[in-house]
Amino acid sequence: MRKWSWSIISSLKIVFHWLLYFVFMLYMGKLIFSASDYKLKLFYSIVGIAVLGITLYYDYLKKLYRDMIEALTVDTNIELAKSRQKKLRQRDLFNGFKHSLILFDSLLLLDEKRYRDCLAHMDTHQTFFRSTVDNLFIYYHNQLHCHYFLGDTAAGKEAAAHLKDIKKLKQKAYSPLFSWDEIAGVAYALDNRYSRSVKAFKKVDTTRLNNREKSYLNTMLADSYRALNDSLNAAKHSALAQKTLIN
Repeated sequence: MRKWSWSIISSLKIVFHWLLYFVFMLYMGKLIFSASDYKLKLFYSIVGIAVLGITLYYDYLKKLYRDMIEALTVDTNIELAKSRQKKLRQRDLFNGFKHSLILFDSLLLLDEKRYRDCLAHMDTHQTFFRSTVDNLFIYYHNQLHCHYFLGDTAAGKEAAAHLKDIKKLKQKAYSPLFSWDEIAGVAYALDNRYSRSVKAFKKVDTTRLNNREKSYLNTMLADSYRALNDSLNAAKHSALAQKTLIN
C-alpha cells in the first residue's frame, strides 16, 4: 500500500472517531441538562468525562500503534519503528497492547536480521502464537523467512509444510495475511528449484504488498536469479529491494 493511501485511510478513521465523540458529547449534554436532580447531573457528568477520557486515551494508544506499524511496513525505517515502539510501551500503562507488541517484535527482529533472536522470541511466546490460526500463520511465515535467510533448509521446509497445512483449511478459518505464491517461491528456493521459485515470486500481486513485503520479495527474487547465474535480473531486483528501504 502506498504511503499516501495509508495516510488517507488513517485520516478518515480519525475524522470518523471525532464524529462519534461529538455525537457522544451531544448525547451526554442532553442527559445532563435534562436531569432535574443536581446529583443526577453530577453523576452523568462524571460518567461522561470518565468514558470520554478512557476512550480518548485508548484511541491515542491506537494511533501510537498505527504509527509504529507504519514506520516498519510503509517507511521501512527500523530506528523510527523502535522509537515509536518504546513510546507505546511507556504509554501503555495497562498492557492493553501486549499481544500486539509480541507480534510486532517478531517482525522487528526479522527486519533487523536477528533471525535466531526472532525464532527464540516466538518460541518464548508459543502459547500466544498458537492461540489462533492467524497467529499461527504469522508464526510459521516468520519461521520460513528466518530459516531461509539462515540457510537452514531442513527447518525451512518444515515451516513450509506447516503453512501448507494451514492452506488446506477453509478460507474462513484464517485471514489472507500472506501471498501463497510468495510462500511457494520460498519453498522452491529451499528445494534448489530456482526457476520454479522465480515463476512463483513473479505471480505475487505486488499491488497488495506494503514496502516491507516488496523489499523481502525482491530480495528473494534476486537470490533466485543469482542462483540461476542471471546477474542482470539479480542486480535489478536487488536495486528494487533497496529502493523500498529508507533505513
